Amino acid sequence: MPLFEIVGVTSTEESYNVGFAYIANEKEDNFVWALETCKSLLISKETFPKVIVTDRDKSLMNAAAKVFPNSTALVCRFHVYKNVKAKFKALCKAKDEKMDQLLKTLKLQWNSIVDSTSEESYTTAVVDFRKVFEKFPNFFKYVETTVLDPVKEKFVSAWTDNVMHIGNTTTNRVESQHGALKQ
Repeated sequence: MPLFEIVGVTSTEESYNVGFAYIANEKEDNFVWALETCKSLLISKETFPKVIVTDRDKSLMNAAAKVFPNSTALVCRFHVYKNVKAKFKALCKAKDEKMDQLLKTLKLQWNSIVDSTSEESYTTAVVDFRKVFEKFPNFFKYVETTVLDPVKEKFVSAWTDNVMHIGNTTTNRVESQHGALKQ
């Protein structure tokens, strides 16, 4: 059974475990149940999360939006980049040394998009990205239609910096708390 772990962050950057739930499967109704249970333990609306960072699991994203409709949903930058990188590798059949250089370029270009601080700088970064990867039109189409168009507001700084997230833009805190569970 999957273990659903909820982690919080204090204003002093400390992580703490909010709750755990073994769920039968990673379907929306199970996430809703776990989040509703967590919500019922919170003292007041002031203690509800202001920001929720998830990987891009649709079921979890939908459940979080239902249970905490006033919270801002962010998508983990690490997971988004991991998927973009995997898609690039699958679509680009370059030799090892060329692939290494292409992946370095991908990371630089991607970070330029993600770290854009305004819509104008975002647009410029996307145009630059398109130029750099014009030899891979299927890849750019994937990035544009699967990542940028539907969820850019959930991971690009130009939008995420409009909400106080204390620098939390990935689910790494949850991943690191797994180690605490093993001790």
